Amino acid sequence: MNGERNIFFNLVKDENSFTELLCNFLTIIPLFKQIFFHDFLKLDLHALPATDEIVTQRRLADKGQPDMYIGREDIEILIEIKINNTFLTDSQPEKYLTHIQQSEKKYKKLIFIIPERYSHQADLRSRAVNFCILQNLVCEQYLSIHNWNELIQLIHHYELDQLNPLFKHFQSLLKSWFEPPFISLKHTQIQYMFNHEIPSVLLKLYQVIDAIFSEYNRRGYLISKAKNGNEYGLYLKDSQGKPLIYIGIWYIIWQKTGSPICLAVSTSEHSIDIRSKFTKFIQDQSYQPIKEGVWECITLSKDKFNSNQNLLVVVTEELNKALSYLETTS
Repeated sequence: MNGERNIFFNLVKDENSFTELLCNFLTIIPLFKQIFFHDFLKLDLHALPATDEIVTQRRLADKGQPDMYIGREDIEILIEIKINNTFLTDSQPEKYLTHIQQSEKKYKKLIFIIPERYSHQADLRSRAVNFCILQNLVCEQYLSIHNWNELIQLIHHYELDQLNPLFKHFQSLLKSWFEPPFISLKHTQIQYMFNHEIPSVLLKLYQVIDAIFSEYNRRGYLISKAKNGNEYGLYLKDSQGKPLIYIGIWYIIWQKTGSPICLAVSTSEHSIDIRSKFTKFIQDQSYQPIKEGVWECITLSKDKFNSNQNLLVVVTEELNKALSYLETTS
């Protein structure tokens, strides 16, 4: 029940690996190269850089090591990439600007690509302006600063994410890092958010799931616990490792049905035998099945609970009923 992940998840995690990925896309997708240098960075180049003219982590003697370097006989461009709120080094931007100032190339520039909310942005601009004043340089001629949101919008505008499946994952990576989702609350939701009973209820639900984990683990079931932004639940297997059932708080099902506790099996993880037995359980117990992707779910309705009952007992009774169907040998 994991949320959507792109193929670069856990592979691209820092500025170095991200720069390598970016360079790879620049070298294999000509349209992206054109958009990146002309539309995004707005560089006035008579010809786009060739593949061997785009390198990463090139050392500039004592002037530092920019993330990306573009160079040929008439141009020299240093690109420094920021994906987090990492501090500026001594090279950023003063030593890089010194290198650019001393370069004999006809077209030369230092470029920073930063998150829109990069917290050191003001410091970066201030240090660059002060350097240019001292050196009597026109700052805009030698330095430009861009943010990743601009590139995200250009990729969407040119539909690059629709033309290439790999690029769709790249766009997904960019959005997950640099485009915070718009999250708003309705008036009633704001009232709920400031209701002190809400966290108490949620904590008690978590306690139920934790207690079930302890009890059924003691009984010999093999259990995987999932605690993430999608769920707080348990995947139960028998002692031989055969998947039996999921029980837990699956937030999207809670949101759709208003019922927090659900039981579920899936077409991808559970055998046909288990699924057919779960279907019989649903029918015999008059549950209303809910489809969510490959999962078939049921939820424990409000009428099963009252203030005089032990919440754990109510939930485990329903789980036991389901398991009595799933574990039968007939």
